[in-house]
Amino acid sequence: MQIALSDLIVGKHIICSCEGIAEKTVIELLMDSDKLCFNRKNLIDNECTTLRKAKDIANEYLTREYELEIVILRIIDREKDNFKIPSTYLLNRKVAFFDVVTKPEIEILHIIHYGLTKEFERFCKRQKQKFNASSFCKSELPLEHSLAKNIKSENSIRRIYENNIDGLVDTIKKYHRIMQHNTYCLYDLIKKAA
Repeated sequence: MQIALSDLIVGKHIICSCEGIAEKTVIELLMDSDKLCFNRKNLIDNECTTLRKAKDIANEYLTREYELEIVILRIIDREKDNFKIPSTYLLNRKVAFFDVVTKPEIEILHIIHYGLTKEFERFCKRQKQKFNASSFCKSELPLEHSLAKNIKSENSIRRIYENNIDGLVDTIKKYHRIMQHNTYCLYDLIKKAA
């Protein structure tokens, strides 16, 4: 059994590296609504980053001294095994990293949110492509054209979820139930009820 991600990051400085603006917006909406197991005070510089390369993250964050251990949370859409902090940044410092995977893509949340998982499965079969959530959302979501066309934009994400954070949390819980996870997922970051 996997150790709870919340237990692994508690009491540590967090660098939250998001694959793109959509992932960053989802995390920030949840964090600012007190739905995550961490908050802005836990984040280095009080914000998420879209830096993804290990060396870029190290240059930006690991050249400073910190009182606590550091954890890098990577919000990504697939497991990657080539993330390695250069050893010169690790001298006398403990840095752990954990992948939070949103496979097939962050747009799967929209598909689940709008109750279109069966339609998505049929779409993938028709297209002979597995997990093309972005294309599906652009053509099938019941949104005004400008939102659907820019489904990964901060504006689109905010318009869908900003006034419905509990709906976003429910969507993440449904995502956790219907997708098979061998890694941590967004559900593992959601604050559990006491």
